[in-house]
Amino acid sequence: MRIGAIFGRLLVAGAVATAVFALAAASGILPTAVTQSQRTERRDRGHHRPDGPEMSEIAELLRKEGFSKPSSLEREHGKIEVEATGPDGRRYEILIDPKTGRILEKEEED
Repeated sequence: MRIGAIFGRLLVAGAVATAVFALAAASGILPTAVTQSQRTERRDRGHHRPDGPEMSEIAELLRKEGFSKPSSLEREHGKIEVEATGPDGRRYEILIDPKTGRILEKEEED
């Protein structure tokens, strides 16, 4: 086989692969990069996390305990960490068990 023919086949294969990749990306089959602001936006809208409660469920739990304005939802060491305003008007860092939804610890923010 001539080198020109091999090169031509490689170009066609590359073009086909590029087209398939572009179609897969456009259809949502491939994962896309998510920026920190997009993660924060999704978190604030209460998107479900497979390993624990949604933000809306956490907000309801905190409301029942007298807390308001939950923010800064993070996962650390298998726990959910969230900041919220307590009934006394002070900000607290609260640890929640993601499996049971129970408040494990409350600590006043400095």
